[in-house]
Amino acid sequence: MYRMLALLACITPATALAGAPRLADAYRMQTTPDGTEGPAAGTEPGSPGAVAAAPTQASRGYKMEVGFRGRMLSIPNSVMDIWYFDSDSEKWALPGEDRPKIRGYAAGVEFVVKGDTANGLFYFEYVKSTMQAGYWDDVEGAQEPRDGEYLVPSDNLGLIVLGADYAYEAPLVKSEKTGGKFAWSILVGGGLGVAFRTGHVDRWVADGTPEDSSLQDPAYKLYYEGAPPYSAKANVPPAVLPMVDVNGGMRFTFGDRVVFRVEGGLHTLVYYGASVGLMF
Repeated sequence: MYRMLALLACITPATALAGAPRLADAYRMQTTPDGTEGPAAGTEPGSPGAVAAAPTQASRGYKMEVGFRGRMLSIPNSVMDIWYFDSDSEKWALPGEDRPKIRGYAAGVEFVVKGDTANGLFYFEYVKSTMQAGYWDDVEGAQEPRDGEYLVPSDNLGLIVLGADYAYEAPLVKSEKTGGKFAWSILVGGGLGVAFRTGHVDRWVADGTPEDSSLQDPAYKLYYEGAPPYSAKANVPPAVLPMVDVNGGMRFTFGDRVVFRVEGGLHTLVYYGASVGLMF
């Protein structure tokens, strides 16, 4: 009985292995009639006996880019002239001093998801105001040109901005035409963001009001005499404001890795700028 059990223990694994397909069978070679060697019949790729190749990972259908951006922003004088007197106006009350210019520069980072024609751009930036202290007189008070305000921005006046843009891309020179060395395209799009003000603006106002016609000292006189500001809460700009983006520009790609972009348009203020990044 014990001899029978031992015999079964040896025969059972051997029988199981004999029925299993052998990997070498898939690559068995045979000599063909013309004397050359090739895979045995039934082991060619695509035949029922062939071993299937390991599936390859599908390539990503989009590219990503990380970059740095810089911009110059401003509101043109021709636009500000709609609401405020300029120093070349006959009603300007402060000869020898120009109306301040609303300008600034921005620096930030951006992340881009790039498809064949569609681009999603996400950005974070800081806008530093370069507006100088000066006199502002709105055109609605034309009957009294000395009723304006004198504004002095703090050194840290600026904006912290978060936003997202979409851009449609149209190629001018495809990378396939240059062997992957260079590509050139145009971008048009827009988006939205939100900005949070940093810093504050000190504000001097004239004594009296236009309603009682008892103006004594204009705001600029009080400022030059060292009087304390009327308020440090001039809402210029607001504490939180939307950023509306309308963009147009060109993208230059070098070696399918380095990306340089120039653009201009509207970033609530009029702007022009550039960015550089790495694509992967």
